[in-house]
Amino acid sequence: MREGIAHWIVMHEHAFSIVEEEDFNMMLKMAIPQWKSVSRHTIRNDSFKVYEVEKNKLKEKLKNVDKISLTTDLWRSKPQKIEYMVLTAHFVDHDWKLQKRVLNFVHIPPPRKGKDIANCIFKCLKGWDIENKVFTVSVDNASANDSCI
Repeated sequence: MREGIAHWIVMHEHAFSIVEEEDFNMMLKMAIPQWKSVSRHTIRNDSFKVYEVEKNKLKEKLKNVDKISLTTDLWRSKPQKIEYMVLTAHFVDHDWKLQKRVLNFVHIPPPRKGKDIANCIFKCLKGWDIENKVFTVSVDNASANDSCI
């Protein structure tokens, strides 16, 4: 049940603390009388385990893909004053269906220079073992992307 809750939290971006809410536990207790509540720390750890399992499944899937196209997007969160990059893989699976998966969501400290972005992308690709499978790269209009590519 905890694994299912961890999947649900990750898929719907719920706060880990939802498992400590009284009504949440009441609902589970009604459905499963032997349910024992867990802490947000426990479910956080469970969620990271789920993430690792799903990441390994995707890694295995990508081993059978010859060409992967990438998109990257850079932006700054004004309230937090933090700069981010997301790297997304696009590929055709063995059933000829177009797939799209977020590979990495990373913090890139300022100033964002093309070389730093390129190094970050390459590190992500190495982490997924797909650095030799890149077919195309699409970027946004950030000026640093010109030197990155």
